[in-house]
Amino acid sequence: MSEPPEEPTPRLDAADRLERVIDAQSATLDSIDDKSGRIARLLGILLGVVLSSVSLSVQLSAVTLESLSTPTRLSFLAGVAFLLLSLATSILTLLSSRFRIGLTHATGDLLSHDEFDPELDEHLRHVVGTYAYNVRQNQRIIEANARWFKRSLVCFLAGESYLGVSVGLFFGGVSEPYGWVALGLSVPAIVGLVRYVLSDRYLTLNLQSDYNDY
Repeated sequence: MSEPPEEPTPRLDAADRLERVIDAQSATLDSIDDKSGRIARLLGILLGVVLSSVSLSVQLSAVTLESLSTPTRLSFLAGVAFLLLSLATSILTLLSSRFRIGLTHATGDLLSHDEFDPELDEHLRHVVGTYAYNVRQNQRIIEANARWFKRSLVCFLAGESYLGVSVGLFFGGVSEPYGWVALGLSVPAIVGLVRYVLSDRYLTLNLQSDYNDY
């Protein structure tokens, strides 16, 4: 009869679990980068469409920014500015993706030396410590990337909102006094929506909770 497998030691179990946590963190960061890349491509297309539409309007109907009412012009410029800011923050999301995976090369170099032969428990202690440090660092990177990505989405939302206001004012033929009223009412609505998204009140999990496993 074969002997039952040995029970894993706490350090071996912790190393295995921390390795899976690092894999999950890597997948999370890849997901954020993928979504940020999609937003950047969408913004590039959208800005191209907006600028092409403006150019065609100038050529076909002699509509210029100067001929628009001030509220329409301001809301249009604000929309374009927020879309450009959203594109910039999407790029910053991709640029801030620095990740720590597994052990460092120094560990491999050290273990490759014949004269260095550590005990298994000592080796696991080093592995668990390195993995725990990587998990903490990676969590900070993920949180930073998530913040940049959220800012990109908020700017995208604000840009779309202001462009929508400008389109409504233009095609609705709203006079300038009523345009100021519409723009004045839209500003607190957009600001309130942005503050709600940035506040994280819609989340069902408290991201600020910090506790020990033991």
